[in-house]
Amino acid sequence: MIGEEGLPNVLDRHARHAAALQAGAKALGLPVFTTAPIRSNTVTVLQLPEGREAGPIVRHLYEKHGTVIAGARNKLRGTVIRFGTMGAVEDADIVTDLQHLEVSLIELGWDIERGAGLAAAKEALQAA
Repeated sequence: MIGEEGLPNVLDRHARHAAALQAGAKALGLPVFTTAPIRSNTVTVLQLPEGREAGPIVRHLYEKHGTVIAGARNKLRGTVIRFGTMGAVEDADIVTDLQHLEVSLIELGWDIERGAGLAAAKEALQAA
């Protein structure tokens, strides 16, 4: 896949997808976990608000939408969720994942602005 697409294009795609996912998540009230100046473009870790648990989100996304994300298995267990952006991922996958996340959060009782995450992600994809 890398040979066909070309390494510079793969790295650019990962960066574009990470930026779109992070913009969409931020619009939903889920900031990126790390404050490090350099972040991975292959996995995005999102911090959950105090009092919110990762497990219900991970389960809901999988059971209702077939979307596979992960929580953490270390001291961050329950406090973060992780989305991968590496491999055979396209712009539409990022938009779909954010749409599923948004719907899931609403169905789990979160008070978020419908469409905010999608709008931010689409804007980030167009800007890249």
